[in-house]
Amino acid sequence: KEALIAIEVERKEDSKDQIIADYLNTVYFGNNAYGVEAAAETYFNKSVEDLSLTESATLVGLLWSPSVLGEDPEGAQYQRDLVLTKMFDTGYISSQDYNRALEVPISEDWPANAPTTSGFSGPALTRGFAQYAHDELIQRYGVNTVLQGGLSVYTTIDLQDQISAHEIAYGTSGYLPDADDPDLALVTIEPETGRIKTMVGDRDENSQFNLVTQGRRQPGSSFKPFALIAALEQGIDPDTTYVSEKKEYKVDVGLDRPETWTVQNYDGIVRGRISLKEALWWSDNTVFADLAMNAEGRGLKNGPEKIADVARRCGIITNLPEHPKPSIVLGAYEVSPLDMASAYATIANDGRRVEPTAISKVVSNEGDDDEKVLYVAPEHPEGKQVISEDIADEATGIMIGDVTEGLAKDASLGDRPVAGKTGTSENFFDAWFIGFTPELVTGTWMGYAEGGDTLEYVLEYARKLHELPGGITPAQIWKSYTQVILKDEPIEQFDGVEVPEKVDRSTAPGPGAKNTPAGARKHAPAPPRSRERAPETRRAAAASASASSVSPSRARPARAERAGAARYRDVRTSASPASR
Repeated sequence: KEALIAIEVERKEDSKDQIIADYLNTVYFGNNAYGVEAAAETYFNKSVEDLSLTESATLVGLLWSPSVLGEDPEGAQYQRDLVLTKMFDTGYISSQDYNRALEVPISEDWPANAPTTSGFSGPALTRGFAQYAHDELIQRYGVNTVLQGGLSVYTTIDLQDQISAHEIAYGTSGYLPDADDPDLALVTIEPETGRIKTMVGDRDENSQFNLVTQGRRQPGSSFKPFALIAALEQGIDPDTTYVSEKKEYKVDVGLDRPETWTVQNYDGIVRGRISLKEALWWSDNTVFADLAMNAEGRGLKNGPEKIADVARRCGIITNLPEHPKPSIVLGAYEVSPLDMASAYATIANDGRRVEPTAISKVVSNEGDDDEKVLYVAPEHPEGKQVISEDIADEATGIMIGDVTEGLAKDASLGDRPVAGKTGTSENFFDAWFIGFTPELVTGTWMGYAEGGDTLEYVLEYARKLHELPGGITPAQIWKSYTQVILKDEPIEQFDGVEVPEKVDRSTAPGPGAKNTPAGARKHAPAPPRSRERAPETRRAAAASASASSVSPSRARPARAERAGAARYRDVRTSASPASR
């Protein structure tokens, strides 16, 4: 993917010098320094044109992990020395310059010109969200304006819901309270406005990595709704039947001989003839593979490309290949939880895409004589119609069936309508549920942030394979959270959406969806952290946790009446704007 991005950048810019200049004038160096000029003043209290070889190499080394190395002079010196070594090995500097530069210690004053702490640092509970808002502010007004400070930024976050989400995920009575439990990414968006109401992704309060926005994981079957929409756009009736059985396809991958693609369902389940909508409810891999491969001319024309096109239109901004492999239909390409929630929000919003936002208002010099309101988020943003309303509504109706008839029954809210889709990646490394009511879309991902560990002994449906009780699912977490934040709210219905009729459940399988040759899937051994005890389903006590942060004598106000938004003061920093 990085290679493709590089090629595209070179197409747009004639000069490589200009490419590196653009990069260095905007990239983040830590300590609130955006651009190399700001970094030079922050770390060395001088202009970039006055930097020595050693200082220049130090700044380049910071790019490996700016937030960490900006606070770690020893780590910064180690990275600096690696840069100097590379410069010497490739002939950019002489042996004399190399040895002299290595002998220069990092100053005890690190950074030499520390910036005033920005309000955007935020408390641990909202750090990831605050950084996202900060980045959005820079995209909106540019690095120079933001670094000059003096901005008051009102955000879209609902602090009560944020507390509830964090407690349900990581609280002592939550689903994942222990340090060795899996991690969770959860993000909630208002589909009509794009306003982000909650964003929880980091168990570690000091983490500089936001799982919601920066995490990239395979979405598994939660990607199938984009294939469904592509089918509806090409006039394929969702009641069209296909045969659910193990399949083998020959895929042209540009080599002398085509590649064999073998697809089967979770645990080798064969369902016989089922409809396309039932295939979505039961996460049938083989039917959706037929759809992507246009088997017998009854699937999608240019299937993989059309699926990618729908995903992009809905809001998947991760770089999907121009010509993806058919496995895209099974969620083989990595995406972020924010991408998935944003794309589902487009479906929930009658096919109208509204960009996610963390900012509701921006005021400069608030409280001063020259106070000026720079931005107020529209109550009803126009957005862009990327899927026809009829098709979005039809897709929503079918996705309601995933909760009422299919694998996502753990997410059911009774009389309150819910649409959504589950997803599990290969070997249980990732588990998803993205669900929505008419008011809110919430995406949940569960897995291990550092990767490498399986959820096979954590997920309820995976534990059943080993005849073990207990376990949890992202859909259960989604339900617990949504019940809390929509408590006492009136039940809304999806406009123009037809709820699917009930079907015979006798052929419905257990949950999950995998793409593994028959008999070849081996159960991964239980990770040491999971082997000692079976994780029990925990009922989160988020309501009581929320009560501690609000007045206990006052009833929880309706969502429409709650201000909830956090205000961040973007104070003036000592770093200067980057120059070119």
